[in-house]
Amino acid sequence: EPVVDGEAEKQNVEEVIRNFFDAAFTHNYQGIRDLCADDFILFESGQVMNVEDFINFITPFKGATTNYNLEDVKINVEGSVAWMTLRNKAKVTMGEQVMNYDWLESGVLRKQEGTWKVAFYHSTTVEPPEEK
Repeated sequence: EPVVDGEAEKQNVEEVIRNFFDAAFTHNYQGIRDLCADDFILFESGQVMNVEDFINFITPFKGATTNYNLEDVKINVEGSVAWMTLRNKAKVTMGEQVMNYDWLESGVLRKQEGTWKVAFYHSTTVEPPEEK
């Protein structure tokens, strides 16, 4: 097995996830498909989704402007599999409505024909602390 630069691979994995979010938030549906493995599964909002389910899930948000920030990104790479954990904070503006989101997320990526693809992603909403 060839020697792989671990830090460079971690950067490649993070770039795929950032590209995935960029594609999702700009409604570049083919871009989403291109970044995901054929057997992609997403756990989001209590639902299990494949790529097309996810695209249908985000379509109602078309026209919204989203600014997101990935924090506490931790990536592990072993051979052709990578996994990551992160916190994703986003501000979505749709007309006059502004929504702030905070998610804890994890993903598994698999290298296919030399390219990292998102195989599994899990997003859990961080609930704001209750007012006392």
